[in-house]
Amino acid sequence: MPEGNYVVATRTPQPPPTLLKRATEPETSEGMRADYPADVLDATQGGPNTVIVLGLWAQVTAEPLEMFQSRLYAIRGAIRRLMRRSPSTRVFMRTGTTRAHKKGKMEYYLLASDWLAYLITEVIREMFRADPDVVVLDTWDMSVCQPGKDNVHPDQTIVDSQLNRLLSHACPN
Repeated sequence: MPEGNYVVATRTPQPPPTLLKRATEPETSEGMRADYPADVLDATQGGPNTVIVLGLWAQVTAEPLEMFQSRLYAIRGAIRRLMRRSPSTRVFMRTGTTRAHKKGKMEYYLLASDWLAYLITEVIREMFRADPDVVVLDTWDMSVCQPGKDNVHPDQTIVDSQLNRLLSHACPN
């Protein structure tokens, strides 16, 4: 990697509903702001040295799929506005991964199962399939065939593979 000044910033796009105190409060019980990705993208300057990676699936498996689709439409609109402002910005959308199965609890299967994560992954794939401004980092298959245990936060081998794939698109030279 060439020498230079690199800044990596992370943001939780929206905490899971189970962590929110009340919709009227600006922070969650974990102290994280509940900033919506479309608003963050609209406030982003962008440019040739800006790479944005969106991983939006894990926090929304408990929501109705139609609500996620609606939010994704808003995010797609914000990406289009960003690309009009700064066409050299690179935008990536990361799909979901498999999750750990927590002791067979019914609430897990109803609110956070692999099936729900897979459906969200399919919505992401379809929404951005033909979008020339967004690279879909399809990490679902990587996690399905991983040698380690299923986990919403995959092991280092999978993370390394995801980063290699991201960097091959973000820094092709």
